[in-house]
Amino acid sequence: MEIWDYEKKVQHKFESYCKKVVKRKLFDIYRQVKRRSKHEVVFSDVPEQELLKIAVTDEYLKNEHTFNVLGEFVGVSDADVAEALHTLAPVCPYGLAGQKNRQKTKETKTYAKIL
Repeated sequence: MEIWDYEKKVQHKFESYCKKVVKRKLFDIYRQVKRRSKHEVVFSDVPEQELLKIAVTDEYLKNEHTFNVLGEFVGVSDADVAEALHTLAPVCPYGLAGQKNRQKTKETKTYAKIL
């Protein structure tokens, strides 16, 4: 057996080995995808009633009152605090409703102290 024949034989064995490895890996991937597809469901395929059962709605802005303080919007979630701020808005020197309220309190010289 010549060196050339021996090298060819080793090369063919290596190529055969690589083909087997790739084929087995492909088969493993196919089996894995098939196994996953039995358990996974696309959201578009789920009925709307099932989605509503597992759906969660955000409620952090639901009961929030917003006030304009010096041009910035501030959210208050407590109803009692919101009512108190609403009551103080006409007399607040810092302007709970913005610049107009500040000018109004300076004109009438009515000042409120917020603690």
